[in-house]
Formats: sequence, C-alpha cells, structure tokens
Amino acid sequence: MSSNKANETKINLLPRRLAITAGLTFVLVLYAGAGWILSGLDGLTIGALAALTVVIIATVAIRTRERKITTVVLDHKALEFVQEMSQEHLGVVRLLAQKFGSKNYDKLQQDARRKHSIQKEEGNFIFIEVEPTSGNNVDSLLVSGHEVEKFKVLRCQSPAVADAIAALLLHLRDENNKNSTVPHIYMSWSEVHPLTYAIKYALFGEGETAPLIRERLRLHEPEPSNRPIVHVA
Repeated sequence: MSSNKANETKINLLPRRLAITAGLTFVLVLYAGAGWILSGLDGLTIGALAALTVVIIATVAIRTRERKITTVVLDHKALEFVQEMSQEHLGVVRLLAQKFGSKNYDKLQQDARRKHSIQKEEGNFIFIEVEPTSGNNVDSLLVSGHEVEKFKVLRCQSPAVADAIAALLLHLRDENNKNSTVPHIYMSWSEVHPLTYAIKYALFGEGETAPLIRERLRLHEPEPSNRPIVHVA
C-alpha cells in the first residue's frame, strides 16, 4: 500500500478515534478535578493517576474488541520461510516484529540479537510487518512472504496489529504441532510516556502491542507451556 493510501486509512479512522479520545480525556479531567476538590494537590495527583489507569484499560479494551481473526492463510513463499526455519536450530520459528515501512533490516536484526541475546548459530529471524488498515468484518488474515536482500519478511494487513500477530503465532503453533516447540516473537519497548501511548493507541492503533499480543495469546491458550512466547526488550 502506498503512503497516500496509508494516510487515507488513518483519516477514515480518525473521527471515531477522536470521539474515543475525547471521552477518555473527559474521564481524565473528571477524576483529576474530583481529586483536587476533595483533597487538594495530593488528591489531584491520585485522581490523575487513577484516571490514567482507567484511560489505558479502556483504550486497550476498546481496541482489542475491534476485530476477530478466525482464519490465517500463508502464501507459498511464507510457508517456505516457516518450513525452512522449523528445520534450523531446535526447530524454533523466531519472528522479529517491526513497524510497517521500516527498511533497515540489518540494523534491526543486529539490535534484536544484542537485546535478546540470540546468536547467529542459535537461529535466524523472520521479520513480520503488519500494515494497519481500515475495514469491516475482517475475519481472515493473508500473510505473504517476501525476500528483501538476504532477509525473509512476512507481510499482512489488519485493522488490529496485535490481533494479527497473535493469530499468526497461534496458526504457526498449530500447523507445526508435530514439533514440540512453540513460535517465539521478539519485540522492543517504545520510549513514550504511558499517557502519550494511550492517546496514540486510541487514535491510530499504534503503540505498545506486546502486552496486547500476550493477552490475546493468554485468552486463546490457557496452558502456558502451549502458548507462543513473546519476548520484549
């Protein structure tokens, strides 16, 4: 998808998310104002923190209920990547998540090896990129494989990035059930304030996806040993 189309997607989603953000902001102001009236400066601080917690929880709840993916389909190239990876070190399929549109794969891989202490002899990564899109009644996820220089890249489109990655991980686990290993995904924490993250997440669906992926996996798989593993550093 071109940058113009991506911008159009954000514009289409903006009115609804602005309304959500306005409502959550009202909650923040209400809690902070009540705290100020009741207990002065200390109450203002407590009220603001309580409101921030409510905003984040509400934002996560709204976003995680937007879409439900029931079917995952990998094209021939994507299947080839996964099969190759499952035959490497210990048969572990390692996905490396990155924001859609990033191009410096070599640096991203080096950073991931350093942060997660995964040496080259322990296995390679398959990059996963999810392009945020608008759309209704999206219940299937098409994953395509791409070779970019020496790197393997999986790409897909979804209104909810965390749901897409969680669905892919569960699909890989189920399709590779003859192997006792579960897929792993490696991610990085963002460097933004929690309130900024909550607002950005409500508006554009961007932000800290790792906790959402982990929660989706927990809801679908109650047994921890059978659950795909999310690494964040």
